[in-house]
Amino acid sequence: MNATDAAIAVARRPLVRLNEHWLLAFMLALLHVAIWWDFGGPLSRSMMLAHLGLFLLWQPLWQKDRRVDSRSALAFLVLTFAVVYWLNWWFIFLWLVLLIGLIGGRVFVESRERYASLLALAVVICELLIGCLTPMFGIRRESRTGA
Repeated sequence: MNATDAAIAVARRPLVRLNEHWLLAFMLALLHVAIWWDFGGPLSRSMMLAHLGLFLLWQPLWQKDRRVDSRSALAFLVLTFAVVYWLNWWFIFLWLVLLIGLIGGRVFVESRERYASLLALAVVICELLIGCLTPMFGIRRESRTGA
């Protein structure tokens, strides 16, 4: 990495951190749509693919100012297309548990970011308990609309 790339990376770092909570919010909204609307259908699969794309932008595993090596990128692509192709409740369960771990590990940051992380953690735990576990155990989700 030359000096120009390093300067650009340093200049972009505050912008990425400012938009990090918005990425997390959109990522969780897409996950919600993937779970609750037409699960397993084309809409759900496309929303899950978009969710995983936003996860790649948000993720805390790789440094954002470095390039991802081809081996890691290939592994992520294979896992992404496997999850989208074989989308079922067990994949969603494992994915939500992984997200709970990643988001829960970010709770111990400065106080302003802590509240956003705690809210996201509560959303993902509710999604796991209500949106994922009930269909896994055969409990039907009913909507109570109308009189």
